[in-house]
Amino acid sequence: MTSFEAGLPRSYIKKESSDVKYPSYPFVRSIFDQMMQTAVHMLQDAPKTRMTQVVVLLTSNGKEYSAIIEDVLSEDKIAERALIKEMRKDNDTELRYVMAVWKTSSGVDMPSYDFRKMLCRMNPENKNAAIFMNEIANYTVLPLGATMPNLDFLNEEDDTF
Repeated sequence: MTSFEAGLPRSYIKKESSDVKYPSYPFVRSIFDQMMQTAVHMLQDAPKTRMTQVVVLLTSNGKEYSAIIEDVLSEDKIAERALIKEMRKDNDTELRYVMAVWKTSSGVDMPSYDFRKMLCRMNPENKNAAIFMNEIANYTVLPLGATMPNLDFLNEEDDTF
């Protein structure tokens, strides 16, 4: 178990089984800096609440999508749905990188479980997208699917849109 995994609840890190293999990702500073710059710029206009987060997505086509999530715990997911709708309209749904940054701490974290689930339902290959995460004294990169307790929902019909 890595020092990163030791700091997370057990359900946040999915151990690889014989039928699920995830690629490993190097930390790419230039991509991290680009996405962080977008997040910091957006955070300037975001309301300062405990649950405000900016999500930045980089697709395999090289386009960046971002949204201010005013309340990560909200059940309506308006901003998240709008972001996914825009990506579908652009026919640009395969993610390469995911970053979520908190307004109050500028800490890099994962988006809500519901949003990660939406991203994987939008395109099942997104389970392999790289997600930037805080580590104790550094950053790490994990596959999005490894942050989900299970991916059984990928076999269900997507009725969220």
